[in-house]
Amino acid sequence: MKKVCIAAVISLMVLSGCNNSKSSNENGNLEEKALKTLAADSLETYVAGNSESNENEETIEETIRDITLYFSDYQAEYTVAETRKVEIKGSVEETVFEELKKGPENKELYGVIPEGTRLLSIQTEDGVCTVDLSEEFVSNQPGGTAAETISINSIVNTLTELEHIDSVQFRIEGNVREVLIHHALDRPIKRNENVIKN
Repeated sequence: MKKVCIAAVISLMVLSGCNNSKSSNENGNLEEKALKTLAADSLETYVAGNSESNENEETIEETIRDITLYFSDYQAEYTVAETRKVEIKGSVEETVFEELKKGPENKELYGVIPEGTRLLSIQTEDGVCTVDLSEEFVSNQPGGTAAETISINSIVNTLTELEHIDSVQFRIEGNVREVLIHHALDRPIKRNENVIKN
């Protein structure tokens, strides 16, 4: 398409030049002006169309990005990073959480979101990401302090991979809880580098 547009513009300009050399009468001058105007309009249309195409390509590229998710190792002792390329749908926080909820692609790692857990809302303000989860996040915890702690650390470490997030405040069904079962949830939780396995 690009070659055709350029060829059309060049052809029109050549015709314009030929017409100018063959005739200097009033009709020739009018035809020359008309051809030059048509050539200019064609070039402007091509440039505008090409610019719009580039903007669309940039928009598509911006919605596809690499994200880092943290899952549990087999002992629920460390979080292990897994990177994947995803399309951002809705907010980036929501996309990241939903990808974490899907579980790891690496078969040696383990999911950290209890079955049935629903994301009710998620939003970030002043570096604090507030994550509101359904009751299943509490009631379907597998049990044990280690599993509970790794679940929280995995979520926090995953979300704080995003540059604009410094800490995570958990809510359950819209309410702040003092503890999940054993782990405190009453204040924003910061990233824990100590549990990340390199």
